[in-house]
Amino acid sequence: MTPEKLKPGATFREIYSQADSCKRTLELADARSQLFDRLLPIDQYTDIILTGCGSSYNLARCASFAWSRILHRPVRAIASSELMGFPDVYLTDGAQPLVVAISRTGGTTEVQLAVQRLTREYDARALAVTGQAHSPVGAVCLAELAFAECHEESIVMTQAFTCMLTGLYLIADTVAGSRHKTEISQIPCLIAESIHKREELLRRSAEDERVNHFFFLGSGVMKGLADECALKMTEMALSQASSHRSLEFRHGPKAALDQNSSVILFPVAAERPYVETLLEEIQTTGAQILLVSDSIDGLSADFCSIVSGSGLSEFLRPALYAHIGQLLACWRATSRGLDPHSPRYLARTVLLDV
Repeated sequence: MTPEKLKPGATFREIYSQADSCKRTLELADARSQLFDRLLPIDQYTDIILTGCGSSYNLARCASFAWSRILHRPVRAIASSELMGFPDVYLTDGAQPLVVAISRTGGTTEVQLAVQRLTREYDARALAVTGQAHSPVGAVCLAELAFAECHEESIVMTQAFTCMLTGLYLIADTVAGSRHKTEISQIPCLIAESIHKREELLRRSAEDERVNHFFFLGSGVMKGLADECALKMTEMALSQASSHRSLEFRHGPKAALDQNSSVILFPVAAERPYVETLLEEIQTTGAQILLVSDSIDGLSADFCSIVSGSGLSEFLRPALYAHIGQLLACWRATSRGLDPHSPRYLARTVLLDV
């Protein structure tokens, strides 16, 4: 089953082509690492900050967690609007930050302004990560990594999220001695396999008319992914969606669950002893559950709806799992008569889920 036969459109094409685009990202890794060399050595920086807006900020959160693990030092993701307005809250006097500025279009105003302020007030050195070269954001940075292989026509970010995130994995891994290169190189094939195996399940879940609210749960490296999935559902399908840290969900937000809810959980190893208790509590509400896990995690088969069996290190899995939220949102949109590329234009007769 191909997306073109069911719903032509740039968004579907870009989601389904991300495995191939990501392969190209791997091929370009060495050239991009050479560009990053202009900003080395990494130890000269007091702070490493990844920044962006919207999906780019969610990407930054996933990437910052991975960079922290790979580089063995704290790396933070901070929204560009925060950095342009309140940099003194995040940086001390005398800080010498490295800023990785992420913007798919390369023209995000807040990203550009944040880089300019940090450069002016903290003598920051900045790397632009964009979807096209010679961008406004790139112009205010010392170097620019342009991911042209994942160029998108869509209003929403899909394959670019996966490719840029994988590219950032590779940059940090090269700096640290390429210990995870073999793992990272498996991501494109694992994405293609997952889409093939899980497409129908995701479509059925998205098209279920009983569901009027989607809850995406994840902690640690999965929190940025959960936020991104909720954002995709909101902007592509105009459906109610929210995201929460997995165990924090028990303390208040869980009260909103009922039989018309769908919970998509991305578990992490640190919370493994408590996940099945959380799932049992969700079950009692009648809500549907999609558990996105790896077969090595050892969770009960009663709950494992989507099992990747990838064997990837946990901090690399957001690049593998991103398509799950994208496909859920796309199928939800088309089931409601919306074009996920520009749902507002086709929404005259479709009410928001309530």
